[in-house]
Amino acid sequence: MHLSSGPLLARDVRAQQLRAMGMSISQVFDMQTGWQFLTSGPHTLLGKNSNLALAFFNDELKRVHFALSESGITNPEDVKKLHDRVLLSEFGAPQVQDSRKAMYVFSWGTIVSACDPRGGQSEIVLTWQ
Repeated sequence: MHLSSGPLLARDVRAQQLRAMGMSISQVFDMQTGWQFLTSGPHTLLGKNSNLALAFFNDELKRVHFALSESGITNPEDVKKLHDRVLLSEFGAPQVQDSRKAMYVFSWGTIVSACDPRGGQSEIVLTWQ
């Protein structure tokens, strides 16, 4: 995944490598389990502003969580509709879809657009296998 005017996010890249490429990290959450979450943003991703949560396991990037931003769209279900529109335009129809998620399956991993109404948020999660 390439950020506009930023580094290429790839499976197993290390946080230190991203910093060396100029990515600014705003917060670090160390779960004391091998998992560490770093936040960064705003960035331009898929043509929209986005803040990222980067999930590292043993200092290797495994997942990227993000939500796209568009003026006036704040309701989680509307944010999911925005995500679904952008992903449909970028990748075509998802391989798996239900009322809460749309999943794109690739040889390298998955991209999921999901809405959590109880948590009050929608996000896109890119996971490498």
